[in-house]
Amino acid sequence: PLLAARLGGVTSVRDLQSSVASVLIGDEDTGCAGDVDLAQSPNVRYSDWGMRVLWTRLLSVFEAEYVNKAASRMDDSVARCFPAPPPAGLVDAQSTWAQRHNTKSDELQAVSTVPNRKLVASVVRSVGTELEMAKSDARLCTMVARAATRAISSFVATTKDRLLSVMDNPRVVDPCAATAHPMTRSVIGLINCVEALRVGISELCQPADQPLTAPAQSVLCTCRDELQTFINAQSDVLLDAADRAISQALLDVDNSSLWSHAEHALQWLQTQVLEPLDPRRSSRVHTMTDSYLTLFVHTVCVTMPLAETAKLRLASELPQLEFACSQAASTMGVRVTGDAYKSVRQMRPLLFMTSRELAQVLGERGAEWSSVSELDLLNHVVCRVATEEEAACVPHELLGCSRREWLGCVAGSEFVESTD
Repeated sequence: PLLAARLGGVTSVRDLQSSVASVLIGDEDTGCAGDVDLAQSPNVRYSDWGMRVLWTRLLSVFEAEYVNKAASRMDDSVARCFPAPPPAGLVDAQSTWAQRHNTKSDELQAVSTVPNRKLVASVVRSVGTELEMAKSDARLCTMVARAATRAISSFVATTKDRLLSVMDNPRVVDPCAATAHPMTRSVIGLINCVEALRVGISELCQPADQPLTAPAQSVLCTCRDELQTFINAQSDVLLDAADRAISQALLDVDNSSLWSHAEHALQWLQTQVLEPLDPRRSSRVHTMTDSYLTLFVHTVCVTMPLAETAKLRLASELPQLEFACSQAASTMGVRVTGDAYKSVRQMRPLLFMTSRELAQVLGERGAEWSSVSELDLLNHVVCRVATEEEAACVPHELLGCSRREWLGCVAGSEFVESTD
């Protein structure tokens, strides 16, 4: 019946023979040779064009059926990762159990949102098994690889829907919240599941025993790159939220309560995002920590009246910032040792230098002060003159611009000799 539907009524070997004969030796007008036995036709060869066409059509039918079965098995492995929601009665029972055991409903939801890692691993195994079975045929292997890509795309689409549903609550991604929301770990868990898929697909792209065909490998590599793009985009949502909160607090560091906000946001970044996050975002985290150190130095140098109380407070906050940034960076395997880090370390002795010592540093500019730009040193000297009661002496007040405008100007400018 399958052949009859796909090959126009061919249901037996006899019909195959008749069909081939009609193509090869049939009448030119009708294309029909009547009751001709292929085996008794000496003019028919298996290398003839008509025979190749027929067998190609026949193989295409079986290839399509095989790929459909393989795709169904891979889709089933994906579906097991995201089971249907429980019936209403079971949800009520779970809520009652949570109330009796003092468990928050958000914690139960967090557990049910993230797929089991063993089930995610089974998706990779299913894809690997199907590719291994089809590896002997290059065309079939490529078709199975495309089917695997569609199954993984379905996994990613479901994950994205769950992420959007979880992050509808603004408290889930709030670095300044008093306590971390339980669903924050669910966001990390969903990203980690996609990362596990990416790692598995990467291993399938380069099997140790027998490599895949070039077309199949190209399909899998494209799938792997798409997974990496998705992971970066979703983890950037968390990193951007932390970045905004920390930068905002450092811009207003003269308010004593805002330093605690910056410290709290840095701790949220480390404990709730970077430590449980499987993907390594080393470059992004290194850039973030460098920007915090640079921003703090600019804030100290450029916009703050440096009375004795302010200097004492800053002397205690600088090591805290340095330590917090180092801890966050080390979570991603990065060491904070660049110019921004050196500037923070050099700023502490500058806070307690006399005016004569500052003038000497500015005049000589020895190698030990090379990490602090000359523009920052000049502005620091101006800020040292200011006091709490004489805020008009601060550079941005003298120029009639806001703190943010002046910091943006300094951060985006390189010192030149013609600077006024």
